[in-house]
Amino acid sequence: MPSHVYIKDTNRKYIYANKKTLALFGCSLPELKGQGDELFFTEEAVKGLESVDRYVLSGNESNRAFFLNTVTAPLMPT
Repeated sequence: MPSHVYIKDTNRKYIYANKKTLALFGCSLPELKGQGDELFFTEEAVKGLESVDRYVLSGNESNRAFFLNTVTAPLMPT
Protein backbone atom coordinates (compact mmCIF):
# COMPACT_ATOMS: atom_id res chain seq x y z
CA MET A 1 0.00 0.00 0.00
CA PRO A 2 1.48 3.37 -0.99
CA SER A 3 0.00 5.24 2.00
CA HIS A 4 1.06 5.60 5.61
CA VAL A 5 -1.55 3.65 7.60
CA TYR A 6 -1.82 3.46 11.37
CA ILE A 7 -4.35 2.78 14.11
CA LYS A 8 -4.41 4.37 17.56
CA ASP A 9 -6.40 3.43 20.64
CA THR A 10 -8.70 5.83 22.48
CA ASN A 11 -5.71 7.06 24.51
CA ARG A 12 -4.06 8.12 21.23
CA LYS A 13 -1.38 5.42 21.47
CA TYR A 14 -0.34 3.45 18.40
CA ILE A 15 -1.56 -0.13 18.16
CA TYR A 16 -0.84 -0.80 14.48
CA ALA A 17 1.09 0.67 11.56
CA ASN A 18 1.89 -0.60 8.10
CA LYS A 19 5.45 -1.13 6.85
CA LYS A 20 5.64 2.31 5.24
CA THR A 21 4.75 4.03 8.52
CA LEU A 22 7.14 1.84 10.49
CA ALA A 23 9.93 2.74 8.07
CA LEU A 24 9.14 6.44 8.51
CA PHE A 25 9.29 6.08 12.30
CA GLY A 26 12.35 3.82 12.19
CA CYS A 27 10.93 1.10 14.41
CA SER A 28 9.18 -2.28 14.42
CA LEU A 29 5.53 -2.83 15.27
CA PRO A 30 6.31 -4.19 18.77
CA GLU A 31 8.44 -1.08 19.43
CA LEU A 32 5.67 1.22 18.17
CA LYS A 33 2.80 -0.29 20.16
CA GLY A 34 1.83 1.87 23.10
CA GLN A 35 3.86 4.88 21.95
CA GLY A 36 2.42 8.35 21.42
CA ASP A 37 3.07 10.95 18.76
CA GLU A 38 5.48 12.87 21.00
CA LEU A 39 8.17 10.28 20.33
CA PHE A 40 8.15 10.99 16.60
CA PHE A 41 6.95 14.55 16.04
CA THR A 42 7.62 18.08 17.21
CA GLU A 43 5.43 19.60 19.91
CA GLU A 44 3.65 21.71 17.30
CA ALA A 45 2.91 18.69 15.12
CA VAL A 46 1.66 16.70 18.13
CA LYS A 47 -0.88 19.45 18.84
CA GLY A 48 -2.13 19.24 15.25
CA LEU A 49 -2.35 15.46 15.37
CA GLU A 50 -4.19 15.62 18.69
CA SER A 51 -6.78 17.88 17.09
CA VAL A 52 -7.33 15.40 14.25
CA ASP A 53 -7.46 12.46 16.70
CA ARG A 54 -10.06 14.17 18.87
CA TYR A 55 -12.15 14.95 15.80
CA VAL A 56 -12.09 11.33 14.66
CA LEU A 57 -12.63 9.91 18.17
CA SER A 58 -15.74 12.08 18.53
CA GLY A 59 -17.34 9.99 15.79
CA ASN A 60 -16.45 12.05 12.76
CA GLU A 61 -14.68 10.83 9.67
CA SER A 62 -11.44 12.51 8.85
CA ASN A 63 -10.98 13.27 5.22
CA ARG A 64 -8.85 16.28 6.03
CA ALA A 65 -5.28 16.18 4.89
CA PHE A 66 -2.72 16.80 7.61
CA PHE A 67 0.78 17.07 6.25
CA LEU A 68 3.77 16.64 8.51
CA ASN A 69 7.38 17.07 7.65
CA THR A 70 8.54 17.16 11.23
CA VAL A 71 9.54 13.66 12.22
CA THR A 72 11.99 14.33 15.02
CA ALA A 73 14.04 11.11 15.01
CA PRO A 74 13.64 7.40 14.51
CA LEU A 75 12.76 5.47 17.64
CA MET A 76 15.61 3.07 17.05
CA PRO A 77 19.13 4.22 16.10
CA THR A 78 20.12 3.31 12.57
